[in-house]
Amino acid sequence: MVTYIELNLMERLSLSYLANMFHISHSYLSTLFKNETGKTITDYINQKRVDQACLYLRDTDLKVIDIASRVGINDLNYFTKIFKKYKKMTPSHYRQI
Repeated sequence: MVTYIELNLMERLSLSYLANMFHISHSYLSTLFKNETGKTITDYINQKRVDQACLYLRDTDLKVIDIASRVGINDLNYFTKIFKKYKKMTPSHYRQI
């Protein structure tokens, strides 16, 4: 599951989507994932998206909105909110440092 998430960050990943894809119940998947990783699925997905975005910010000149899209978040405001949650700064500020 972790490998699938990391390889498919551009997809619309969610608990429902993953449970259906792997043919297990939502509640079982949620509990199993939290026990194995210490994080909720949503938290894990968002953290991986922010980690990938950091690589793009550091290594490319792509616009922030394009980076957001590449990591599976099509709403720039939501992307900025998530990014700030994990990095305590905006994506633009992260790029400058």
